[in-house]
This record gives sequence, C-alpha cells and structure tokens, in this order.
Amino acid sequence: MNDEDNMVKIFINSLKLRAKNENLPLKTIYDEEALRYQVAAGLYPWSTAESIMHYTRRSSLPSLPQTLHELSITFDNGELFRYSCCGSSIFNGCVRDTDGNSISLW
Repeated sequence: MNDEDNMVKIFINSLKLRAKNENLPLKTIYDEEALRYQVAAGLYPWSTAESIMHYTRRSSLPSLPQTLHELSITFDNGELFRYSCCGSSIFNGCVRDTDGNSISLW
C-alpha cells in the first residue's frame, strides 16, 4: 500500500467516524475533512464518499421506536446521545398514565 492509498484510507475512516458520531450535514463533514486531507479528497471526491457516509450514519442509528415509551427507553439507554444541546440531553423523561399512554418531556 502506497502513501496515497494510506491517506485515502485515513480520510475515509475519518469521514465514517464523524458521520456516525456527529449530527452535522454529511457534506459539511466532508468539506471540513477535505481541508485536512486535501490530497486524499482529490482521490476520493464527495460523489464517491456520500454513499458510504449515508450508510455509516444510517447503520449507527437505532431502529425507529414505535411508541413514545420505546423512545424514552432508547434515550435512557444512551442510544441517542448525539441529540443534545450545550452538553445536556434534550430528553428529560417520559411519564405514563394509568391507561398506559406516554408523554415525553423535552
């Protein structure tokens, strides 16, 4: 493996890691990383990177909860850590009434 191949591999891994862990638009992530890895970005353009970044982000998310109660469990389990503001989760809890209806508190 030559230096260019190695740089592209590092670039791709960086794109995948950020797509998985950050809630920024994928194009923004690509553009920021392209500034850091200019040679690799020339060899691995956005048109190529976009699909792997979408796949990585989609794979990193839990399945869509069917109820508000399931959504609260997903938050409580820390599976939606990326949805926060100022270092705090946007989710505060879930309340169920005696009929089993749930409401989420944001």
